[in-house]
Amino acid sequence: MQPETSKLIAAIDEQTTLFRELEHVLQASRSAYAARNLDLIYIHLAKQTALCQELRKLQAETERAAQAAFPSTNPSLLDGPAGFSPALRKAFLELAGAQQGVRRMNAEQQAFLAGSLRTLRVMNNALWNSYAIYTQANSPWLAVREGARS
Repeated sequence: MQPETSKLIAAIDEQTTLFRELEHVLQASRSAYAARNLDLIYIHLAKQTALCQELRKLQAETERAAQAAFPSTNPSLLDGPAGFSPALRKAFLELAGAQQGVRRMNAEQQAFLAGSLRTLRVMNNALWNSYAIYTQANSPWLAVREGARS
């Protein structure tokens, strides 16, 4: 195997590892959202941001390695020359599987957050529809509502 191809496979394997780690962080952050633990949510968001930054840097490195390994073609991570070695093909397939796992977790997270948003809207409507009950002179709700108007 050529050294350029070995570098490309190593870069793809590193990307695969980062995508799998991102999938695990997304899964852990979902439980933090369900528990409504803001501290954990912020910790997981910081981890996700760091992983995404690493993936962006690694993407550029992977593209450079691909250009070095296949200078006469314009390879992409989705479809490359037919002459890919089995090891390189395997690395691409593993990367695609890891990326699919992150996509799935993102879709699940989006559905979960949409459901949470609906719940918050229902609770907000219920609160403001029962506002008349809490408009007594000594009610803390009235002070909050009056403070919002100022």
